[in-house]
Amino acid sequence: MSDEIRLVSELVPDTYKKSVGSEIAIIKHNTNVMMTAKEIAKLYGVGRPTITRHLLKLYATKKLDRKAVSSVLSHRAEDGKLYETRYYNTQAIITLGFSLKSSETERFEHTFSNQKAIHS
Repeated sequence: MSDEIRLVSELVPDTYKKSVGSEIAIIKHNTNVMMTAKEIAKLYGVGRPTITRHLLKLYATKKLDRKAVSSVLSHRAEDGKLYETRYYNTQAIITLGFSLKSSETERFEHTFSNQKAIHS
């Protein structure tokens, strides 16, 4: 991935159904699933600040490379303005899940097993 900015409309929107039945918004791009930090927080049942804190720790310990696992995408909101949002790929989502020790991680990983996560 890269910091290159692309339009969300160029990608395929979809949803992922959690084990408890609620749905999470995802974007499919090539072999990757991408989600915002807000959607990852919903997936794992934590607050967005927890996701940010774990991401910073994973970057600091070199378990994730920010440029390799995230991308900035633009989307046009109902107000007509263009907004840029950082999305995280499958590897980041799964690695975060293991870092959070979430029971949803293995189910998500099984569903989108095209990326390998770091299990530590």
